[in-house]
Amino acid sequence: MKKTIIISNAKSICQRFKAFREGLGFEKPVYFAKRLKMNYTTYLNYEKQRVPPSDVLWLMKEKFGKKFDINWILAGDETRKDENSFELIAGKEDQEYLKKACSVFKSKTKTSASLKEYIDFLHGKTLIESKKKLQTATKAGLEF
Repeated sequence: MKKTIIISNAKSICQRFKAFREGLGFEKPVYFAKRLKMNYTTYLNYEKQRVPPSDVLWLMKEKFGKKFDINWILAGDETRKDENSFELIAGKEDQEYLKKACSVFKSKTKTSASLKEYIDFLHGKTLIESKKKLQTATKAGLEF
């Protein structure tokens, strides 16, 4: 059965294009443009105002495989399952843990509050470790 895709408005497509980048963990578009070997200004236009042409969409599909859902980018097809969104941020072995954590957060119990506090603690610890590594590397004369 052939599926008809109804393309949504350009602004929505640009927003989903940006959401895809952020879902992969690229905080700044300049790094993502470099990863795609694309001019930064050109890429930024795709997130702000211009619908990406088909060759860019196919480039994204080639680079990111199943993670890049053309139907979702163009039509906002919400038939994607929650499991697919976990693929954007975690490897297969971690997806099950993410699903479990999400169900705990949805429960709005003391356990969910404790889990949030623990994640905040771990995130802070990771940031501190990263800063220490950067300071050590800077003292050693290494560049990032």
